[in-house]
Amino acid sequence: MLFNMKEEKKMLERIKKVVEKISEKELDGLLLVKNEKLAKENVRYITGFTGDTAYVVITPQRRILILDDRYIDQAKEQCPEFEIIRYNRLFTKKLREVIEELNIKKLGVEFNGLTMDMFKNIKDALSVIELVDSSGMIESFRAVKDKEEIKLIEEASRIAGKAYEHILDFFKVGVREKDIALEFEFFMRKSGADGLAFDLILVSGERTTHQHGAPSEKKINNGDFVIIDFGALYEGYRCDITRTFIVGQATAKQKDIYYTVKKAQQKGLDLLKVGVKGKNVCAEARKIIEDAGYGDYTGYGLGHGVGLEVHEDPYFRSYGELVFEEGQVVTVEPGIYIPGWGGVRIEDTVVIEKNSCKVLTNLPKDLVEL
Repeated sequence: MLFNMKEEKKMLERIKKVVEKISEKELDGLLLVKNEKLAKENVRYITGFTGDTAYVVITPQRRILILDDRYIDQAKEQCPEFEIIRYNRLFTKKLREVIEELNIKKLGVEFNGLTMDMFKNIKDALSVIELVDSSGMIESFRAVKDKEEIKLIEEASRIAGKAYEHILDFFKVGVREKDIALEFEFFMRKSGADGLAFDLILVSGERTTHQHGAPSEKKINNGDFVIIDFGALYEGYRCDITRTFIVGQATAKQKDIYYTVKKAQQKGLDLLKVGVKGKNVCAEARKIIEDAGYGDYTGYGLGHGVGLEVHEDPYFRSYGELVFEEGQVVTVEPGIYIPGWGGVRIEDTVVIEKNSCKVLTNLPKDLVEL
């Protein structure tokens, strides 16, 4: 990704917010880490860098990217607002040199974004520096999306929806879950996705109680519920959608459970808007499932934020003090899962607006019988 002036301006605005937060917390600087072992995308959000490994130091005066030689040219193209410093072998040696040069005595570090081994190495290298946990700082900025981010999520949703409509024709009795999954990923990439937003969840029959179940050797049987939970990755941004349908003709119980979940999801969608408490929306959606007699077979969360990562702030649960803000993008995904029988989940990605929410993943939700 090469920067244009609009993207550069956006990055400068993000950096300004970080610098303000550093001053507010009385820090001398902030360290962000991206590593092959870590899934966090805070470095990309602040710098625009899409490589696998980078160490970022931001102070009110300077902003520095510390990289190995694999990424130097890439960073020069993607990160025009950052000084680029190369390290050889151990990044901690170069990090210590940078911290000493900047005269940093109190450094913010994302404790929850490091492995124990990485934290120990950083702490040992910066033994005379006070390390302050800054976990959640960047996530609080990322939780509210700007218009450009929402457009990218919408495009990811469009591509994913196209792939879903295509794949329905492949669900036939006797076809393996794995074979359908392969066609799904191929078609999604061919339709413009950079990849899957996450590992595809595709389960059928009694396996539909596996809420994060991977496609298996199991063959589709007549009368099976099928849950497919999917999303596209597009220019770094993701969507998250789940649909449940029947291969064959639905029984009365299948219809009852399906439309109970659909009603609960619609209640959540109807309630979402700026100023609403997340736990209250969860409670109202859950009540519909409880009143239908399935309270023992559902969870207490209703969704999560989506963006550069498929699971990010804000987390949408029946506890906590989340109050929705304009521009937050979250999933709404109630489900019922009955061991030994099967399950149903319906999920959409939505953006919070002043008086409602806008569904970004517009696919039909009446029960499909294939």
